[in-house]
Amino acid sequence: MGSTERREREQRMRRRHILAAARKVLAEKGIRGATMEEIAQEADYKPATLYLYFQSKDELLFSLSGSLLKGVTEEIQALADRTDLDALEKARRLPVILDRIYQLDPPVLLSLFRLQASQDFSRMSPEAMQALNDLAQTGIRAMARVFEEGVRRGVFKEHNSAAMADAVWSLFTGIVLWEESKRFFNPDKRFFRTTLEFALGLMTDSLVK
Repeated sequence: MGSTERREREQRMRRRHILAAARKVLAEKGIRGATMEEIAQEADYKPATLYLYFQSKDELLFSLSGSLLKGVTEEIQALADRTDLDALEKARRLPVILDRIYQLDPPVLLSLFRLQASQDFSRMSPEAMQALNDLAQTGIRAMARVFEEGVRRGVFKEHNSAAMADAVWSLFTGIVLWEESKRFFNPDKRFFRTTLEFALGLMTDSLVK
């Protein structure tokens, strides 16, 4: 192995190590409570080392959440493309997909949604912001295709499909934030899947002709 390949491998390993440390600190303290110094300490690096790879906590969060958003986008696109399910069946499967994504990494998803709610992206590069927005919009457009199909085939009432998809994403975001806030008072409360299925079920049922 040449020196360039060895250096690139070491950089990838160091980056993964930093992300693992960031995930742990974010899970304990959240995006606003965590500091780059604490993440560096958890990774056993100097803070300056972190800034060689990530310019801020928000950049770290983007790297952690990007794979989650990519996963949900790909799953929703695959669902929208299925020809063996009608639009109503596809809509009823959305909570399953969204719950699966949530269960993969609740602290990272929660931190991302809190950052979105605060609208404070000053520490995130324009490139990272654009990539994050592109992933979210791709997933929402895929959901819109499900509802558009339902309207076109006469399964759903006539509504704007983009607005329907936005409503689903808004419910998902709100339930994630609400579910995690409840745990502050009672850590044993875990009703995410039940609440999500109930809320999206009510919405879907209201659309059926």
